[in-house]
Amino acid sequence: MIGTHKALLLGTSGVVAVLMGMMTGVAGGMIRDVLAQRVPMVLREEIYATAAMAGGIVYVTLQALDAPLTFAIAAALSVTLGLRLAAIHWHLALPVFAWVTVPPKYQDANAPLSTPQKAKERVRMIRRERTRR
Repeated sequence: MIGTHKALLLGTSGVVAVLMGMMTGVAGGMIRDVLAQRVPMVLREEIYATAAMAGGIVYVTLQALDAPLTFAIAAALSVTLGLRLAAIHWHLALPVFAWVTVPPKYQDANAPLSTPQKAKERVRMIRRERTRR
């Protein structure tokens, strides 16, 4: 919220303000976790940056509608906190994407037999209950 508010005070657009607020929250959380010698929460499967972005969008929208500052802050904090608590309580997570190497399924009929087939690298979604192949 502080990054979003400061960006708006400096006259940036709403999109830039939301991104600055999200980056401020994520960086602050990473510093906290590193100092506590834990894996940063943003690097795990939790809804963290998304909640910060949603709160920033609410704040920027309410500021654009000339809502009172205290109401805009309270609403944005409520949305951010509500999303985080819901994600923790119901174990909600965003999909995780990873680079995986997929072996070729078949030999190309036009390629000579001496030419090895290359494995292709692709991005695949990894569900929570599955591991990488």
